[in-house]
Amino acid sequence: MTNSGQSERESRWGPCRDGKTLKLRTITSRQNAADWETLNDSPWRLCLETASPDFGIAKVLMMTDSVQRFLAAETFAVAGASARTHKYGYKVFKSLVASGRETYPLNPVTEVIEDHKAYPKIADLPIVPQALSIITPPEVTRQVIVDAIDAGVRHIWMQPGAEHEQASESAREAGINVIDDGSCILVLLARRS
Repeated sequence: MTNSGQSERESRWGPCRDGKTLKLRTITSRQNAADWETLNDSPWRLCLETASPDFGIAKVLMMTDSVQRFLAAETFAVAGASARTHKYGYKVFKSLVASGRETYPLNPVTEVIEDHKAYPKIADLPIVPQALSIITPPEVTRQVIVDAIDAGVRHIWMQPGAEHEQASESAREAGINVIDDGSCILVLLARRS
């Protein structure tokens, strides 16, 4: 039992500020009633809950300020964009384009993706994108982030499986807004459409 009298783990649902989305609030032994109120009064909104039985704690994808700033960017690039329609890099690129965002595909072995010229690396782009979604293996992610820092990218979202802890830290130290929590941009783009 927590000091608030709640069970070790109890979930409640309630309306978010927009009145449309439900917010999951989970109390664990590390949270108390005061934490509830802080979370409830924050600008965060639940986008997805996935159970994590291995850890016994629900992972909750929240719409944070970092995500909002990423999605508010005017220009985007997708490292690991693919012309193969079954690939995650294709789906992320296509979703960003379909949402009306100016988006550039980055792929060193493909020339065109969905009628858009593909570029081998960030330095080859005609502009510096404000936001970069990364869908590459972690060993490739490291170099992509070095290139992003050098180019002046302001927001980076490493998609699930692309995360590289040292590269994330380097980007944060360079003042870049980094999202590397395993959350998926496709979930958020789908919820906004």
